[in-house]
Amino acid sequence: MTSRKYCFLISVLVVSACAAPKEELVGVAPPTESVGGPTRSDRIELGPEVVARPTNNPEPLVSIEGWPFQDEARRFTLTWNSGNEPVVLVDIPSLNGVPVAEAVFKPREVIRWSQTSVGVFRPSIYRAKATTEVEGYNYGSSYRTENDQFYAELKKGEQVFLYHYLGEGQCLLQAKGQLFESICPTSDKFAGNFKGSDSAMMYQPAERIWWVFLGSAGSGGWMIVDDRVAVDIE
Repeated sequence: MTSRKYCFLISVLVVSACAAPKEELVGVAPPTESVGGPTRSDRIELGPEVVARPTNNPEPLVSIEGWPFQDEARRFTLTWNSGNEPVVLVDIPSLNGVPVAEAVFKPREVIRWSQTSVGVFRPSIYRAKATTEVEGYNYGSSYRTENDQFYAELKKGEQVFLYHYLGEGQCLLQAKGQLFESICPTSDKFAGNFKGSDSAMMYQPAERIWWVFLGSAGSGGWMIVDDRVAVDIE
């Protein structure tokens, strides 16, 4: 399979200028992270305990376990693409995370991660071209029943917000104030951005931060995947 290399400048700087979420946008608490993964790298050093957590940085509207370009049978490799400066690792995937460790990588070293998370600060917007129906399942339902089904009728011009591509043509969306999983918007029914080499590249939020966890529980932390990291997608 052909692999493609990308260097991403995740919108850390852009996020600082984010306006307050619109009233119709809803946020959910970040999911509880599972424990596990490989033993920590010898180059991850635990930092001193810090009591106070900063609160002056913006938090995402939605946090999702996963990665930005996920799809069936698709994998990614992260490679350090910068110098030998230490990378600060924090306790949670948040700009308000507390530093708990540092990691140092050699140039072109493969980064071993055990968890991945995406925080969405601003979704992409799609507008209905005419009266149309949207349906799916309410987000976060572990066992889906009839009560978890979502349905809404949108009039021309009404908005659907896209937070994350879930894979296999499914997206995490919001309409009528409700987060739900459904088939991604299509150009015959919605106006919006449909540029991209495939669905995973096309259906991306306007602003998001991608995090990966390095090490193992109690001896590692979260780092941002930014322009210091080369992403090889297979």
